[in-house]
Amino acid sequence: AAGLLMRLRPHGAVTTLAAASALGALLPARAAALALAQLVDPRPEGETEQGIHVPQPPAAAVGNDLRSKLTVILTTSPVGRHPSTDLIDEVIGSMQLADDVPTCDLIIVCDGYRSAKTEGVAYTECKYRVGIVDAASASNYEAYKAALQKRAAEAAGQPGRTLQVLELETRHGFGFAVKAALEHVRTKYVLVMQHDRPFTRRADVPRVLSAMEAHPDRLKYVGMPTSTTVTHQRSVLSKYRIRIEPWQADDKGLMMMPLIQWYDSTHICEVEWYRRFVFGPRRLVARGGFIEDKFGQAQLADIRARGVEVAHPEWGTFIVAGDGFAEPVVGHLDGRDARNVKNFVWTAAEAGANEALQQQEVASRLLARSAMNDQAPASWSTEAAMAAEAARVRAERLRRAESDAAAGKEASRQPERPPTSKASALSLPKDVWKEYYADNTDLKANTPGLGFRNSKNLEDRAGGASVEWGSTIMGVDLGDGWLRVNGDRYLPTHLSGKRVLSLADGRGHRASASSPPPALPAFSA
Repeated sequence: AAGLLMRLRPHGAVTTLAAASALGALLPARAAALALAQLVDPRPEGETEQGIHVPQPPAAAVGNDLRSKLTVILTTSPVGRHPSTDLIDEVIGSMQLADDVPTCDLIIVCDGYRSAKTEGVAYTECKYRVGIVDAASASNYEAYKAALQKRAAEAAGQPGRTLQVLELETRHGFGFAVKAALEHVRTKYVLVMQHDRPFTRRADVPRVLSAMEAHPDRLKYVGMPTSTTVTHQRSVLSKYRIRIEPWQADDKGLMMMPLIQWYDSTHICEVEWYRRFVFGPRRLVARGGFIEDKFGQAQLADIRARGVEVAHPEWGTFIVAGDGFAEPVVGHLDGRDARNVKNFVWTAAEAGANEALQQQEVASRLLARSAMNDQAPASWSTEAAMAAEAARVRAERLRRAESDAAAGKEASRQPERPPTSKASALSLPKDVWKEYYADNTDLKANTPGLGFRNSKNLEDRAGGASVEWGSTIMGVDLGDGWLRVNGDRYLPTHLSGKRVLSLADGRGHRASASSPPPALPAFSA
């Protein structure tokens, strides 16, 4: 299907769009989306005479070369979705957006867990972030790992990338899980990913690696931009009064922004630097924790004490920016929330969405987006996710209408609850959604940002995800001390009696003083 669209390009945009529309009606949802991805790229590299953005063909025969240089480490641990593999499948599928990464060898490292206390008493409540599971979750995780091992066995001896599943017997935490996987790496570089961090836009990984090879003494760690790190320059200036400037890493506009605090999100790193420095004699990583916890805090303290120019070269951490990386290319999916399936693009799970409706919606959204001359095309994977949600909502409305009719009721008597997902949030009244500033002025927390919660419970943290201090986020003030944000997650407006979310002034700064805090317990950010 993709090849057909490529061949039709010389015949003009109208012919190509007509063929793409027909393909959208004939192919399964994922196949249609993949074919249309050849027509609409998240980055406007080329443009026809009609103003339709089309991608340029990738560099020829670089996949095998990348495989000889880069290994992918994908960490996973118990979550509530197990034994289903759909979460990690979504992340693996999204690697298709990262140029040539699907050709690289993949090591999936499965962290261990704790199911009983020291005295042998079984846990009855799961705390996934610290590796504590109950008997049911332990059983589900074992079944999940068995499914991954079965895939590895089936892939053994097949041509192409190798798949290795490494099971850790005890709880290691993210940092030491990566360290364990490094013992099996034979390439100079690794791409480290987590099981809930998919690619959301095209990422030219070979280009980033070429920059690292060209500047080996300077670039040790290069992170993919996320919604948190894409504003890193502004955030550190606002929060720490530290001024950082990007520098050009190639002759086509690829930029590198100094990162003053390690982030565990998707990144490329030199293996030897990982072994010698990150896990070196200074013991900057604690067993059972994340690298960003101890290492990141030590790095930030050092840079604040000695200055960026003196201290940062020793740490060698950057965020890729500039041409092709001006927007986030990595997102986050909450593995504990079953509703997140509606945001999946690469797996077959579609939360009951009518496939025919979804095909039509994917095609219409992508084709309409590509025909808009005055608007840069969004990520096609985001459009596909929005299409899946729109199809699901329409299918649900149709089901409800039929049910009401059968019962002799009118559907209009029961107004529908507005959807709150990332894809459907735009359908809510515009005056409800406002921009808020993550404000650490009064709290003075020693954390990189304000952590997301899965519910209106301070202890129900959404993994390590956070909105960085000094940055802004769109949300709805629920009037009870909580802000609801996209992705069905929450942020507290106050902590320890201090306001940590203030209305923004529309320019990324805090507006005038806000309302007094509600009664919430003291808690860390």
